[in-house]
Amino acid sequence: MSRSLQVFDLILLGMRDDYAMHGEVRDLNARLAAMHVDRTYVGIVSLLGPRGEVIATTAGGMTNNFADREYFKAHAADPTDRLLVGKPIEGRFTGRWLISLTRRLSKPDGSFAGVAFMAVDPAYFATDYLKTDMGPRAAMALIGLDGITRVRRNNGKVSFGEDIRSSQLFKEIPRATTGHYVAVAASDGQRRAASYKVLPGHPLVVLVASSMTDIYAAMRARERLTYGAAALSSLLVLVLAALLIVTLAGNRRFIAALKGSEQRYRLLFENSADAMLRTGADGTVRAANPAACALFAMGSERLEHTTLSALIDPSDVRWQALQRARADDGRAAGHLTMVRGDGSRFEADVRLNVYSDEDGDADQVAGGGKAGNARWSRASSCVTSRKALQPRPTDSACMTNSSAIARCSKSGWPAAPANWPRHASRPRRPIWPRAVSWPT
Repeated sequence: MSRSLQVFDLILLGMRDDYAMHGEVRDLNARLAAMHVDRTYVGIVSLLGPRGEVIATTAGGMTNNFADREYFKAHAADPTDRLLVGKPIEGRFTGRWLISLTRRLSKPDGSFAGVAFMAVDPAYFATDYLKTDMGPRAAMALIGLDGITRVRRNNGKVSFGEDIRSSQLFKEIPRATTGHYVAVAASDGQRRAASYKVLPGHPLVVLVASSMTDIYAAMRARERLTYGAAALSSLLVLVLAALLIVTLAGNRRFIAALKGSEQRYRLLFENSADAMLRTGADGTVRAANPAACALFAMGSERLEHTTLSALIDPSDVRWQALQRARADDGRAAGHLTMVRGDGSRFEADVRLNVYSDEDGDADQVAGGGKAGNARWSRASSCVTSRKALQPRPTDSACMTNSSAIARCSKSGWPAAPANWPRHASRPRRPIWPRAVSWPT
């Protein structure tokens, strides 16, 4: 509001300075256009002489005398150079209501020379608050310290010229130039929370007020929104909790199944009558079952500190062929001369299977026994330290599941399937495995 008054005051000061420097101003309309003044709410602009006569004006043909106007008398009696915001009056020339903004014109010796006058539509001072959403029952007002409203917007209606000197506002102003209070308006009986401020440098006070009914309605709307958001958040938490419970239950079942799988594997591995070794990609023995310890006449600790190559006769050229077959197909089978812990040698049938664990590390299972005993074994997968081992997709159909160990029959040799790996050495009788049932 103060900024708007300052803009209007600058226009009046510009016209006054032109008049003081150049005397009579011939065309005020051209002067206002040069100053880029928006005429939407600005009405007649005039320069009045010391007797109230019109010296210059934007309204053609206006010859009225304004010496009887209150603003004219105020400037003639008071030499103070100040902007005077008058009470709403009905225009003598236009017949419309207006608020007068005036400045005193003075001669070089300081005597009264007239008035610079500007008429402003009262509705202009309410436009700053039209876009403010303070509720349908909100109120705003520009009020003179004389108690007369320059403009008031109440319940969406604009009015001016009311005398409100008996209102709560004029009981609060003597206490503080800026403040807040809650009171019932005499104009419509609405209870409102009001804030006011006396404009510095002007005998005016600005008042804005919101109806307590609108305030409570807004609070209830925000309350409903808050409760709705809280309910939605609670529902989301419940859904997430249910998903977490389902996930944990699934994890418990998986862990229980994994433990059972480990236990079954351990039972089969430890109690198998066939010698079985699990080695790393470099051939280092990582695990050996009791049958392997007995076959090689070595303790498990000693076996687990050796390599598969150390258990094979270095002069046996069939080992290189078996290694090439394992590299090509991921598995191999054949006859090799093996070496016991005491240095004695024996002929054995050997089967190799290569697989990768969940970390991508390559392992292999070597199984077999003495050639004369015709006992062989192969492991489709092994699980240690709770690692799920994934067999290669080329494993043969004799696999029963991820932890099954298949064993060949001691007697009877049916025809081998076409995709069963051949011995890397000279052709021998094919081996047809059968699945071992799970222990109970």
